[in-house]
Amino acid sequence: AIGSAIGLEWPEPQVGNGPISVTLTWGAEPDVDLHVYEPDGRHVYYEDMVGTSGSLDFDDVRSGGPEHYYVSDCESLTTGTYLVGVNYYYGEAPETAHVQVQAGDIIRDYSIGLLVPEGSYGNDNPSPVASIEVIGDDEQGYEFNVEVSR
Repeated sequence: AIGSAIGLEWPEPQVGNGPISVTLTWGAEPDVDLHVYEPDGRHVYYEDMVGTSGSLDFDDVRSGGPEHYYVSDCESLTTGTYLVGVNYYYGEAPETAHVQVQAGDIIRDYSIGLLVPEGSYGNDNPSPVASIEVIGDDEQGYEFNVEVSR
């Protein structure tokens, strides 16, 4: 049949790692989206998946993720503050987003309750999760600070 997806599989996300990585998972509702604002103001999310420093690997609209943002190496890393948020794009019931932030050797886990879907209106104002402050440079090394954003 024309347009049939029978026999096709959803692609596996291509997970990268580096000095910063952020992983989003959620429960039974179909679509929660990961958003990262990079220090230069670049907004990385499903409509613009490649930023100045990092990139988003996958936009999962069918299940509980994962979606990943990552900065692949220190040469790509930008000093300043990265802001991490989520948007409950589509669903029928309250949902919980689970976000893991890794910055250097710091790992933080967050759970965020999401009451109602925001659709595309939530893209400009995602629910805040965490901020990642990057201090230093490629020659002297970097320091990281991860804080909850509430």
